[in-house]
Amino acid sequence: MCPPSAIKERPRGESGVIVNLKAYVLLHCVDYCKCLRALGKGACGSVFLVSYSGASCALKVVKASKKTAFTREVKIMRRLAGAGGAPLVLAACPEMPAFIMTYCGKVTLDKFFKQKQEFGTCIKVVRLLAKALQEVHAKGVVHCDLKSNNVLVDVDADGKPTGVHIIDFGLARRPGKSLKMRAPEG
Repeated sequence: MCPPSAIKERPRGESGVIVNLKAYVLLHCVDYCKCLRALGKGACGSVFLVSYSGASCALKVVKASKKTAFTREVKIMRRLAGAGGAPLVLAACPEMPAFIMTYCGKVTLDKFFKQKQEFGTCIKVVRLLAKALQEVHAKGVVHCDLKSNNVLVDVDADGKPTGVHIIDFGLARRPGKSLKMRAPEG
């Protein structure tokens, strides 16, 4: 949960709607996290690199209209408890909705493979990913959005892979639960 001092009156526009929720979260949680830079943006919200309790962490700010997805993602990530290299939830604030999680790195699978890699190195990363996915499945979770941008590769000082992290569990489900898909716009 968020610290009580982080929950302040939300700024509202003339219509009473919250004005710039992302800015609100970042500005009013300043005692607890300092925004360093944006990491990415998706259909459900945005992720920022922050300093939280002296460590680099990721802050995911979810669109207010996606509160159900926020609740499900936090629940699933807590269930995983780091399985498959998944980030650990450090704090969650459903009123906003936003959560802080461990930061898993910056080298996505696609960026890693765009660098010239030896065949054996590629096989090692694929094996690490298969093991990570097996850990996620063993916890009773199906990712439903596994792609190269949702896999981060840990590398050592020489650029050699040491592990992988499966991230972004916003579409994840328990086995047998359906994922409602909408027709593409256009």
